[in-house]
Amino acid sequence: HETLTTVVVPILCRVLALLCAPYVVCMGFLPALGMSNFQSSQLYRFVYLAFAAGYYSHAVLTFVKNAMSELHDSIRDDKYLIGRRLYNFTQEVER
Repeated sequence: HETLTTVVVPILCRVLALLCAPYVVCMGFLPALGMSNFQSSQLYRFVYLAFAAGYYSHAVLTFVKNAMSELHDSIRDDKYLIGRRLYNFTQEVER
Protein backbone atom coordinates (compact mmCIF):
# COMPACT_ATOMS: atom_id res chain seq x y z
CA HIS A 1 0.00 0.00 0.00
CA GLU A 2 2.84 2.39 0.81
CA THR A 3 4.53 1.72 -2.54
CA LEU A 4 1.29 2.47 -4.32
CA THR A 5 0.87 5.86 -2.65
CA THR A 6 4.51 6.94 -2.78
CA VAL A 7 5.56 5.67 -6.22
CA VAL A 8 2.66 4.80 -8.49
CA VAL A 9 0.18 7.58 -7.69
CA PRO A 10 2.56 10.54 -8.26
CA ILE A 11 3.77 9.09 -11.56
CA LEU A 12 0.24 8.30 -12.67
CA CYS A 13 -0.97 11.80 -11.80
CA ARG A 14 1.78 13.44 -13.84
CA VAL A 15 1.20 11.18 -16.83
CA LEU A 16 -2.55 11.75 -16.74
CA ALA A 17 -2.03 15.50 -16.47
CA LEU A 18 0.28 15.48 -19.49
CA LEU A 19 -2.22 13.42 -21.48
CA CYS A 20 -5.52 14.99 -20.42
CA ALA A 21 -4.69 18.71 -20.20
CA PRO A 22 -3.82 19.18 -23.91
CA TYR A 23 -6.91 17.24 -24.99
CA VAL A 24 -9.18 19.34 -22.78
CA VAL A 25 -7.62 22.56 -24.10
CA CYS A 26 -7.95 21.54 -27.76
CA MET A 27 -11.30 19.83 -27.72
CA GLY A 28 -13.00 21.75 -24.92
CA PHE A 29 -11.83 25.34 -24.51
CA LEU A 30 -10.84 26.29 -28.04
CA PRO A 31 -14.14 25.31 -29.73
CA ALA A 32 -15.96 27.18 -26.96
CA LEU A 33 -13.93 30.27 -27.85
CA GLY A 34 -15.06 30.11 -31.48
CA MET A 35 -12.29 28.12 -33.13
CA SER A 36 -13.49 25.80 -35.90
CA ASN A 37 -13.19 22.02 -35.67
CA PHE A 38 -10.59 22.02 -38.45
CA GLN A 39 -8.39 24.54 -36.65
CA SER A 40 -8.87 22.69 -33.39
CA SER A 41 -7.82 19.39 -34.95
CA GLN A 42 -4.78 21.03 -36.54
CA LEU A 43 -3.76 22.47 -33.21
CA TYR A 44 -4.38 19.10 -31.57
CA ARG A 45 -1.41 17.69 -33.51
CA PHE A 46 1.06 20.07 -31.91
CA VAL A 47 -0.38 20.69 -28.47
CA TYR A 48 1.17 17.57 -26.93
CA LEU A 49 4.60 18.65 -28.12
CA ALA A 50 4.02 22.14 -26.71
CA PHE A 51 2.84 20.83 -23.33
CA ALA A 52 5.75 18.38 -23.13
CA ALA A 53 8.22 21.13 -24.02
CA GLY A 54 6.72 23.40 -21.37
CA TYR A 55 6.81 20.64 -18.77
CA TYR A 56 10.42 19.72 -19.47
CA SER A 57 11.58 23.33 -19.69
CA HIS A 58 9.99 23.92 -16.27
CA ALA A 59 11.85 20.87 -14.93
CA VAL A 60 15.15 22.10 -16.39
CA LEU A 61 14.66 25.62 -15.04
CA THR A 62 13.86 24.23 -11.58
CA PHE A 63 17.03 22.11 -11.72
CA VAL A 64 19.15 25.09 -12.80
CA LYS A 65 17.63 27.26 -10.07
CA ASN A 66 18.42 24.67 -7.40
CA ALA A 67 21.93 24.13 -8.76
CA MET A 68 22.65 27.88 -8.76
CA SER A 69 21.31 28.19 -5.23
CA GLU A 70 23.55 25.35 -4.05
CA LEU A 71 26.54 26.88 -5.88
CA HIS A 72 25.86 30.26 -4.29
CA ASP A 73 25.61 28.71 -0.82
CA SER A 74 28.78 26.71 -1.38
CA ILE A 75 30.77 29.78 -2.49
CA ARG A 76 29.41 31.80 0.43
CA ASP A 77 30.28 29.06 2.91
CA ASP A 78 33.78 28.65 1.48
CA LYS A 79 34.38 32.37 1.72
CA TYR A 80 33.00 33.10 5.17
CA LEU A 81 32.78 29.87 7.15
CA ILE A 82 35.35 27.53 8.58
CA GLY A 83 33.42 24.59 9.87
CA ARG A 84 30.34 26.17 11.38
CA ARG A 85 32.05 29.29 12.79
CA LEU A 86 32.27 32.60 10.97
CA TYR A 87 35.83 33.48 10.03
CA ASN A 88 35.54 37.22 9.43
CA PHE A 89 33.09 37.95 12.25
CA THR A 90 34.54 39.34 15.45
CA GLN A 91 32.35 39.01 18.49
CA GLU A 92 32.48 41.93 20.90
CA VAL A 93 33.07 40.96 24.49
CA GLU A 94 30.67 42.53 26.97
CA ARG A 95 32.20 43.91 30.17
